[in-house]
Amino acid sequence: MILEIFGWLGSVLLLYSLTQAHPRRFRYLNLAACLALLTYNLLREVYPAVAVNTAIALINVWFIWQIWIQRKAGTPTTAFCKRCGTAGDQP
Repeated sequence: MILEIFGWLGSVLLLYSLTQAHPRRFRYLNLAACLALLTYNLLREVYPAVAVNTAIALINVWFIWQIWIQRKAGTPTTAFCKRCGTAGDQP
């Protein structure tokens, strides 16, 4: 039962992350989803899904790192939120 919670949690977080307009929020939620699905698939021994979720998690970490570097340097990100009219890394 607890194992199934990781699968459902990861699936719900993945779907919710896709609705985010802000890249930073999208990346954090998507990373959390990947980690939950990675745990679920690893315990279920579904290794192709483990490989895909590992790759996506690493991509998310790289983008989060890039956003963090840009924010620390004070340079705006290239992403732009059309819905709210702000730079993508704004809350």
